[in-house]
Amino acid sequence: MTTLTWDEALIAFEFSQRAQGHAERTITNYRYMLKRLASQTGRGPAETTVTDLRTMLNLPIARSSKQVYRACYQVFFKWLVREEYASIDPASRLDKIRVPRKLPRPLSPEQVQALLESGAYRKTRTMILLGAVQGLRVSEIARIRGEMIDLVATHFAAQKPLQMTVANRSAERGRELAQRL
Repeated sequence: MTTLTWDEALIAFEFSQRAQGHAERTITNYRYMLKRLASQTGRGPAETTVTDLRTMLNLPIARSSKQVYRACYQVFFKWLVREEYASIDPASRLDKIRVPRKLPRPLSPEQVQALLESGAYRKTRTMILLGAVQGLRVSEIARIRGEMIDLVATHFAAQKPLQMTVANRSAERGRELAQRL
């Protein structure tokens, strides 16, 4: 079994992550989390223990961040064992991190109105309305194109849309929305 330094392990791990098609931002975030672990433990990656990982997860960070760190550790140490750079996966013994459900924080009508009157471009104002009225996520709004809008539908569909429909809209309002997009 080859013993790797953290720098060598990170280079090989990042190479593997890129080969699997992971986003560069994910790879960068993993590098940050693993370098932070390396600086805190003072041990090599193959000598890292579950206690080291739990110590990192007990730092004063949000539970949702702890969940991301746990996922990073699981991916990295599973890879380390699979590639035979370590014989034990300490992350496999980490307990699941409980994160409470977030409550929605919708904008008030006054806040929506202020955004609409802020001087934003027409397309931006339309996107604001889609988020406020239809409850769409930003990523869903970004995928919408005018040709996706069905002018006669009475419901809204947004999962990986090839065709989108506008809920409870008249054909006239649907045409108006399609033109804005």
